[in-house]
Amino acid sequence: MSDEEKKKESQKAYLSTKDGKESMRKAREKYDNTHPERRRVQKRDYMRRKRKDDPGYSNGSTIS
Repeated sequence: MSDEEKKKESQKAYLSTKDGKESMRKAREKYDNTHPERRRVQKRDYMRRKRKDDPGYSNGSTIS
C-alpha cells in the first residue's frame, strides 16, 4: 500500500468519526459563507441538472 493510499484510508476513517463529521460541516459552512456567489452558481447548476433528470423534482414544496 502506497503512502497516498494510506493517507486516503486514514482520511476516510477520520471522516466517519464524530469529529470528522463536525470538521466537514464547519469546512462546508465556511466555504458557503466565504464564497456566496460561487456557491449560488453551483447550487443553481445542481438544481438545473436535478430538474433535467427529474422534471417533477422541486426544492421541498409539495404540489397536490
